[in-house]
Amino acid sequence: MTIPLAGLCLLFGLLQAPSDLQDPGQLWVAGRTDAAIARAREFVARHPEERETRELLIGWQVLLQQYQAALDDLGPAGGVVDRAWRGRILIGLGRYEEALAHLSVDDPEQAVARVQCLYALGRPDDAGDALEAAAGLLGADDAALAFWRGRLLAARAEHSAAIPHFRAALAREPLHMGALFGLGQSLLRTGARDEGRAVLERHRELVPLVDRYDFAVQSLSLAPTHGPNLAQVAGIEAELGLLDAARDRFQLACRMTTAEDAAPIALRAARFHEEVRRDPAAAVDLLASVGERFPDPRIWVRAADIAARAEQLREARSFLVRARDLRPADESILERLRQVDERLAEEQP
Repeated sequence: MTIPLAGLCLLFGLLQAPSDLQDPGQLWVAGRTDAAIARAREFVARHPEERETRELLIGWQVLLQQYQAALDDLGPAGGVVDRAWRGRILIGLGRYEEALAHLSVDDPEQAVARVQCLYALGRPDDAGDALEAAAGLLGADDAALAFWRGRLLAARAEHSAAIPHFRAALAREPLHMGALFGLGQSLLRTGARDEGRAVLERHRELVPLVDRYDFAVQSLSLAPTHGPNLAQVAGIEAELGLLDAARDRFQLACRMTTAEDAAPIALRAARFHEEVRRDPAAAVDLLASVGERFPDPRIWVRAADIAARAEQLREARSFLVRARDLRPADESILERLRQVDERLAEEQP
């Protein structure tokens, strides 16, 4: 089960560490996860009633599947962040019976977690009752509702009845791996072997990519304005074929970037526009926008190369002039400029 971090929207820049303690949030986004956790734990020990840092610490540990450490750092039942996390952590530890006591029937996410716990405990009838009791809370179009209806039917070997529910879950959430696997299994068991094998093969191919995506999205929820995190999620969305989402996420990454990360993010976004979306004009526009804010010869050279491939030679030349002004002795820039000038000269009558 991927444990969502909905509700944990703590901007890493809002975490105010004391002067004698390096900011755990900055350590986290720099990739120093162990150091970030150690710093956050030290801060929590000094300030046990400070909620935000403890919740950030627990969120990191759950993200890294360090469930026992998260339970230890959560503190006693009824503590400052207990209600949001204890049930989820106990599920991660496989302690389903204990988790049930901490899961609300009034919260959609926790209501689904109750169904999971009951099913894992070998109580499918109770799981079904819990699911239907939560149906109104979830809504008729909820993917989790459709998936669990299918899974409970499949557990009773009612595979023909389960298939429409798995298909409905996938229509609402195309990357629902449980529904995809369930659909493949039920198709095989109803004699639709070719489609079943194709669905299971698709599941096998997607699992590692979706795992990366889930981890990246959850990491982003802990630092939602961090440009490299946004670009990482956008890149995986592009691999998954979520092109509109990737386009919007790359755009946001470029808006949120710092000078240090601007060129790598802009170049990656431009490659997506040119090679995946087949939209060189969008790639050039994005590069020009970032280049104006963060002048970098790499950005202008890439803009020039894309413009030249699109036969926009005058535009390409203007970008190369910008790059040359930043790096006058760079022979590769000067050679590109000569080549564009030669092509422009050939166009003259």
